[in-house]
Amino acid sequence: MKKTASASACSHVQLAEAKCATKSSFFVKKVFLNSILLLCALIVGSSSVWATTITKTINELAEDNNWEVSSGNDINGLYTSFSLDANITISTTGNANCGSIWGTTTYDWRLYEAQNGDVTVTAASGFALQSVTFTYSVSNNGTLKDGNTNVASGSAQTISGSSKTYTVGHSSGTKKGQVRITQISVTYEDVSDTRAVTTVTITGNETGRYMDQSATTPSATVKAGETTLGGASVTWSSTETGVATINSSTGAITLVAPGTTTIKANYAGDASNKPSESSYTLNVYGVFSGISALQTATASAPYNTGTGTLAKITFTNATVTYVSGYYAYISDENGYGAQIYKNGHGFTAGEIINGTVSGVTLCKYSSGATTVKDASATSEGLTITEGTVSTLTKTI
Repeated sequence: MKKTASASACSHVQLAEAKCATKSSFFVKKVFLNSILLLCALIVGSSSVWATTITKTINELAEDNNWEVSSGNDINGLYTSFSLDANITISTTGNANCGSIWGTTTYDWRLYEAQNGDVTVTAASGFALQSVTFTYSVSNNGTLKDGNTNVASGSAQTISGSSKTYTVGHSSGTKKGQVRITQISVTYEDVSDTRAVTTVTITGNETGRYMDQSATTPSATVKAGETTLGGASVTWSSTETGVATINSSTGAITLVAPGTTTIKANYAGDASNKPSESSYTLNVYGVFSGISALQTATASAPYNTGTGTLAKITFTNATVTYVSGYYAYISDENGYGAQIYKNGHGFTAGEIINGTVSGVTLCKYSSGATTVKDASATSEGLTITEGTVSTLTKTI
């Protein structure tokens, strides 16, 4: 007798951690399997005006400038003005101990509300600020403030002009707030350049491909304002060549291994037009056959984390050995074990599973077990061109 269950009947499978000698031993490592086919997604890359971002930790600044670090009750130096690079200066006009450096392994630059602490970001002549991000911890409910608005640590603040000042305040309690800055990041642009601003728009890009698929070659259009620059060319690059490479001239992509890379299209500019760049994220997903292959996959990136990424899995003659509630435990001919987890999975002991499922997330579960779990079509944005998910067949 033969009966068929749709792939959606198997929404989770969690892999057994070790090869087993008996049917019961495959409970150690589990795999969750979901057979949802993800919808196609095509996202046009965003363009950006050419800008510079400089990021420095206080540790880096202390080393670069040979700053003395305070300890105990000793203030060993006040650093009220310093440079992030040749074009960006950070300063404070606070009183007393504002601008002191503290720490053991991680240093911080301290500003005090009670001493009128503030921090000013200034761009050199010919440059304009675009954004600033302060990373900091606090004492006495301290916070940086932009006027009456609290500025959270790690929150990028969009700014304009050549200078911007933030003050030290408190989110609650009395006026004793303290801010301990550990990193400063500033993005700015050269406004002395009078060439036309350009943008790069990428089309034909894909956000996700399986290793058994070929990648579509993207294309790029360069515009100055609303005018397309017909003779403009871009240089393509991939930030992670171990995941995917791209021909710098043609944009042809070669998939190398599962993982995530950023594909960039850079326009160098010319005598009349400023340079610009656009990019998009490309996820490359693995293809695996059999339960044991998943065990190897989750030993390394990108599958060895709690979030993992997508995978395609083929099962051949996987036997259902035990069923309990939402769980259907299976093993392969080599003794590797797994479990299918789904309310109403429809499997019974003695059945044999064959088939291929796409659009499942393979990861290293928090317990250490290799896991394939539900994936979201809206968040993954995967494009599958070869067809729908294969039907899983069960034979008694």
